[in-house]
Amino acid sequence: MNRYLISLNFLFLITPALANATINNNEVFIDSNSYYQNPYGNIPTGGNTQYLTESQIASHSVAQKLFQDGTWNVFSAATYNYSTFTNPKPGVTNNATYGYGATLFGQTGRINGFSFGGMITVDNPFFNSSLNGDRQNQGPWMTTKQLTQLNEAYVEYQYKNRLQVDAGWISINNSPWLTPAYTLNNMNPAATYQGAIVNLYAGGGWLLTGLGFNAVQLGGATGMGNYTFYNKQSNGILPNQGEYSSSGTVAIGADYKALNNNYELRLWGYNFDNYGSLVYADSKMKIPLNDNTSMLFGLQGGSNNGNINSANNAFVNYQNSAISSNFGGALFELHYDIVNFGLAYNNIWGPSTAFGQGAMIAPYNVNVNDDPLFAEGWLYNMTNTKASGSGRKVFTKFSFLNGNLWVQPVYGNYSSSDPIWDGTQEYDLQFFYAIPQVRGLSVFSIFAYQTNPDINPTSSSRFLNQVYLSYTY
Repeated sequence: MNRYLISLNFLFLITPALANATINNNEVFIDSNSYYQNPYGNIPTGGNTQYLTESQIASHSVAQKLFQDGTWNVFSAATYNYSTFTNPKPGVTNNATYGYGATLFGQTGRINGFSFGGMITVDNPFFNSSLNGDRQNQGPWMTTKQLTQLNEAYVEYQYKNRLQVDAGWISINNSPWLTPAYTLNNMNPAATYQGAIVNLYAGGGWLLTGLGFNAVQLGGATGMGNYTFYNKQSNGILPNQGEYSSSGTVAIGADYKALNNNYELRLWGYNFDNYGSLVYADSKMKIPLNDNTSMLFGLQGGSNNGNINSANNAFVNYQNSAISSNFGGALFELHYDIVNFGLAYNNIWGPSTAFGQGAMIAPYNVNVNDDPLFAEGWLYNMTNTKASGSGRKVFTKFSFLNGNLWVQPVYGNYSSSDPIWDGTQEYDLQFFYAIPQVRGLSVFSIFAYQTNPDINPTSSSRFLNQVYLSYTY
């Protein structure tokens, strides 16, 4: 068994020489039958996905390539949300909201490597007033207003399985600190971006990415703009004026896979205009012990810094404090048959004079709660608290019916440099069932209960229940 006692430090040192003959997931990331801009391409659908060979594509006419060789999906969802902390008006202590919507995605086939696509969402077109009353425009993780949203309109170029470029109104789905279009419990796309992304398979298990955008359409908004999740229109802490928004982001990343795809290393660097820069690395190693048992080890770390020149930093302008933060984390999981047990830890620290005494910023993850930190809870999110601190999480996941049904209890405990969050505890219970008799139909539910210090101005406890039904064709 000594061969399985691998030092965590060694995870960052594995080289491409360790890759073997098994097909590498990064090698097939770019493929004529894969559609990077499709948020629903990797989830079960009611319709069958079309897979074409190169010879089939070559024999088709231009019209067939455009309209027959492409792909499309319709995603629909309905959700109920009850919480004790979202108050739409004074005197309202409980909040029940309802929403429903549908999204249509489509992309043509390829002509000389070029294809075209788009995505549109319609939310709550009827009965919204009777469903939500004065709670319209309320509710976390859902949209409770009537909304028609053009999310994507783009051109894509692909060269073999080596190079892919997407430009226009696009999704960004493989960058850890940018929210993807599809998240488990959101009715409509959480964010799409006005810009371009280039993915290059460099060989040897390495996928390289470069991206840039100058505007974002956040979930529930109409049209691209310079706001981030830190602006007040998205329940953030910064005013909505232009000097507190961001006119663009550029980022580069590298993803490496090896050892039958059981090892992954990610390296990313970001520059968020008017906010700051972020460098990030994480690594995970899965170690199979036998047919039913495996272990997983993970490490992550990074640094977050802002421009101390007040003319170029929204946080200095607003709070007279620069961004200066460091963070690290560790993850351990033990998989045995239908049970997965896990432990996670994160620490965020920095100078006492910095924003949030070392708090980190995540302009396109905060409030969506989908950042990659290992120890995040469903309600408690360390990037949301605008403070430094640490988190510890214990979770167990039980999977049944060939993975179609799973239940995951979670406990988290958090310390914070902000006294109103210091000592927060959270208890979550997640439930998911992909109904095999109706492929594409699934139900998800989350029960989350949080206890806070008595001095917390919101409340000493918070509760959330969401029930989310979705169908994808």
